[in-house]
Amino acid sequence: MNQLGLPFSINASFILDDFSGEKNQELVANILTLIKGKATANIFVYGDKGFGKSHLLQGVIIEGLKLDQKSVYIDLNDDVSPDIFELISDFQIIALDNVDQCNQDNEKYIFDLINKLHSTNQMIVFSSRVKPEGLSVFNDLKTRLSLANTYSLNRLDDDEIQHVIKRKLNNKSLKVDQRVIDYLIKNQTRDLKKIVEIIDKLDTFSLEKKRGITVPLVRQMLG
Repeated sequence: MNQLGLPFSINASFILDDFSGEKNQELVANILTLIKGKATANIFVYGDKGFGKSHLLQGVIIEGLKLDQKSVYIDLNDDVSPDIFELISDFQIIALDNVDQCNQDNEKYIFDLINKLHSTNQMIVFSSRVKPEGLSVFNDLKTRLSLANTYSLNRLDDDEIQHVIKRKLNNKSLKVDQRVIDYLIKNQTRDLKKIVEIIDKLDTFSLEKKRGITVPLVRQMLG
């Protein structure tokens, strides 16, 4: 899914409805309330790799786009031109993923975005592997980020991962044996982003092979 002609794309399957984890639901509910109310907000979420940060931030953008709000997701782990920050300065919802990987040259542009927040009625959502206090950015930016509403993401347990898999399969009208789900949970990553990507690939792969989704087919696809 392209974002208003900008050189960034999001995975349309990363919807907030599929963002699982009982302990994470308060965060999701708060974010949805803010989006629907078009509220000014500065949110910072952190968690280790595979906790679903990219899924969450892209889901936020999808919700914003549904409501015709100018919204953009940017992965700061990519090579982001400083010009982009000027282009998005009037967007209503901005999601900046992997702020802990931000190019040093772009730190001041992020700082400027935060400073404009209350005058522009924007919502900015940041993600990082570490808390704001642990970031290696210049002090004024660290202070601004430390003032954000900060949430810690929680790793999904096996039951929650199973829920994600079943929901994704159901959304795609795919019926599989429980053994396939058990195999994925036991043998594959607990990275939420990769779990969703595997299911998307399985759907396409099974159609190409004209076979139902079975454990042997999963093994074949994953090599």
